[in-house]
Amino acid sequence: MDDTVALKLLQTGNTMIPNLILKNYVKLGMNAEEFVFLLELKAALKDGNQALDLQTIAQIMNKDEAQIYQLLHGLIEKGIISLTSVVDDQGRNSDQYSLEPLYKKTLKLLRDQMQAKQIQAHQQTRNDVFARIEQEFGHPLSSFDMEMIDSWLNEDHYSPEIVILALKEAVLSGVYNLKYMDKILLAWEKKGIKTAADVQRQRTKFRHQGQSQRKQGNRAKPKIPLNKWSE
Repeated sequence: MDDTVALKLLQTGNTMIPNLILKNYVKLGMNAEEFVFLLELKAALKDGNQALDLQTIAQIMNKDEAQIYQLLHGLIEKGIISLTSVVDDQGRNSDQYSLEPLYKKTLKLLRDQMQAKQIQAHQQTRNDVFARIEQEFGHPLSSFDMEMIDSWLNEDHYSPEIVILALKEAVLSGVYNLKYMDKILLAWEKKGIKTAADVQRQRTKFRHQGQSQRKQGNRAKPKIPLNKWSE
């Protein structure tokens, strides 16, 4: 075989499979043999072709047709591929195979993985908030303290960022307890303060107001005329 013929064979087409499926086929319920069969099935069904030649697939995989049928039905039972019977315009029945169940399972796996990461990140953030408060207060948190902080994060939906900022405000004021932090958070909530940027804007506004009041207080009092109004 010369290079020209070999190149033509290599250019006969490709069977594409998402990397997410490639890396997670075991989690999707397939073993290596079933996955190879799935690839052959996908190649056979390419371009909407439904004329499935299981005998050819059996030859490629070096198996008999009974084993190939077993693999096929196994994937159907696992909900990885679907088989439906359709009737054409001439009343003839035919089988149609679809990989849509596989794609749906893959999307569910992706969502579950993302949700697990979010839960893990939330738990880590929660632990970080606990550790920061314990560090600033100088003592371990009680179960009541933890419940209060959890209520801030999960019920009141205060962000970890805003809780830490309230902690800083309490420390700067020399008050080391959660009740004072709770008052700060409630006051900020009433003013619509939800982020570090909001806190900074409020501080800037407060500082400008203080400067303005001091300027007004330092203004010279109006001079009293020396005229003798009695004259």
